[in-house]
Amino acid sequence: AFRFFPLRAVQNAYKRMERSEQRLKFALESGRFGVWDWDIKRNIMIWNDRMYDIYGASRDATRFTMEAWQSYLYPQDHDRVAEDIKPDAIGEKGLNTEYRITRQDGTVRYIKTDGILLRDEDGKPSRLISLNQDITESRHLEEEREELLCGLKQALLEVKQLSGMLPICSSCKKIRNDEGYWEQIEGYIERHSDAEFSHGIC
Repeated sequence: AFRFFPLRAVQNAYKRMERSEQRLKFALESGRFGVWDWDIKRNIMIWNDRMYDIYGASRDATRFTMEAWQSYLYPQDHDRVAEDIKPDAIGEKGLNTEYRITRQDGTVRYIKTDGILLRDEDGKPSRLISLNQDITESRHLEEEREELLCGLKQALLEVKQLSGMLPICSSCKKIRNDEGYWEQIEGYIERHSDAEFSHGIC
């Protein structure tokens, strides 16, 4: 029993590792996450199938390096993301950023990326593993919501609402204002709204 104990411990460890890998695989597939593993020293990126789907890229057409990946970045986001992705800028907190990409068919997609930096025995950056999610639809909904809110705020600033009951003379059509004086209906409405009157004879 003593002799076989280490072997059993190793077997149990492998079983736990396999279960962890299965849970990770399920999480990646169900969450529709793309994964890339960047070997920093050799400058090679390994992508899973979902990454190719997100980027609209062909597995056979491209050998992915950091420069090849950066070629997909939206021009206005390129410099910022290039700085975010540098190993020295990531630190212990890991990578957490959002950006746009331009797919090979010309469509623009929003991507959310979270990653961890691995170091070698000497403490130097060796690999960057990243989870990527296409958040285009949610970003479009947020943009539409912001546009609606901005439009509503602007409308509220521009509109002066007339409400309540207005005492009006049935003969001369003057309106009694809040001070109790009678005034022309045109003047009253112009002071309480953005409407303007032009006079003429019908």
